[in-house]
Formats: sequence, C-alpha cells, structure tokens
Amino acid sequence: AVSHLQRSCSWRTLRCRHTMNSSSTLLDADHITSTLAQQGWCVTPDFVNTTTWHVLAAEANQRWAQQEFHAAHIGIGHSRKADTAIRGDSIAWIEHDAPSAAQAAYITQLEHLRLAVNQELFLGAFDLELHFARYPIGARYSKHLDRHAHTQARVLSCILYLNQDWQNKDGGQLRIYTAADDAQRYTDIMPRGGTLVTFLSGDFHHEVLPAHRPRLSITGWMRARC
Repeated sequence: AVSHLQRSCSWRTLRCRHTMNSSSTLLDADHITSTLAQQGWCVTPDFVNTTTWHVLAAEANQRWAQQEFHAAHIGIGHSRKADTAIRGDSIAWIEHDAPSAAQAAYITQLEHLRLAVNQELFLGAFDLELHFARYPIGARYSKHLDRHAHTQARVLSCILYLNQDWQNKDGGQLRIYTAADDAQRYTDIMPRGGTLVTFLSGDFHHEVLPAHRPRLSITGWMRARC
C-alpha cells in the first residue's frame, strides 16, 4: 500500500504536469466557492463531462472485477475497523504515479477548485486524497462527519458520482444535515453521474441511504496541514 505521504507527493507531481484553462471549469470553481461561502455545501451537476465520468465508472468497474477493492473502515489509528452495520461500501484508492487521462482531467478540475477555495475561503488546502467507492445493493453509511475527532486535516469533502440513469427508486441518496441543531433539516441528493457534491468536512453530518442497485462514486478530501 502507498502511504499518505507518497500519495501527497504524487498529487503535487501530477499538478505540475497537467494544466487546464477551461472557462467552464473556472466558472464552476467560482460558483462552488460562492455557494460554499453562503451555506457551506454545494451541488454541481455536470461538473465532469459525460465522456469523462463514463470512463471513470468503467475504470472503477474494472478494478472491482480485478478484486482491487477492499472493505471500507471507520475510525483512525487503533480504533480503525470494518463495520458493515455502519458503513457497507468498499473502496479502492486512486494512486497517481501513472494516472489515466480521465483521472488526470478530474484532478485538474479539482486543482482549480482548490486554488479558488483557498483564495476566497482561506481553507489552507494543500493536498488531496481520492478513492473509488462502491456500495452494493442494500449498503448504506450511517450519519457521520468526515473530519475525524482528533485531526483537523480534512477541510473540504468532494464527491463525484459515476452512476448512469439513477432514479429515486434506486435509493442511495446522500443526505446532508443542513442544521447542526435540527435533525429534521436535511437535503437528499441523488447520486447522478457527473454531479459533484462539496461541503465543509467538519461542519456537516451526512449519511448515505440504502442503495437498491450498485452505486459508484469518487470520494475525496482536500486537506490542510495540521
């Protein structure tokens, strides 16, 4: 397994190799940044074009077929464990010594976003980690925060969905609790392909409702030094 430090170095190398000045990417970054400033979370349909997220989905399915996924864990350090009653997905880390073209394109868009949120929101994000996530039928992830209790590293959560023609009957919605003091205030987000969800990692409890068909995403976090 590649350490987090090794992943961090490869992210920086990748950012040096790939640049993109797409006006739509810059507009998306501006929209996300302003929305985060107002409410702390944002949903951006079509953040990634159809061709790119289809390729990313195919890559995830190929890695699943090659048994490269492993059961996701909860907690960190000595408390880290797998518990399918709380979290039923499997994950495969995205390492970037030799990224695919689709992965490089997505990372470049996130790099534009990282620069924008740092400039406007002063998040201090310097690093990014990403993994594919696959929820089998019936799997869920109970209500939780992305930021672990003893570290402030994760500052912005970024979830890109890779699901074709997702419908309400398919379940698997992301439920974001939008008021810390009111469990009845939440927004349910459909995991439709190409949609990016971003939110401040330490501020919003969220959960994944049970999926009624296999559900794919790329989940990641922008991280600050701490």
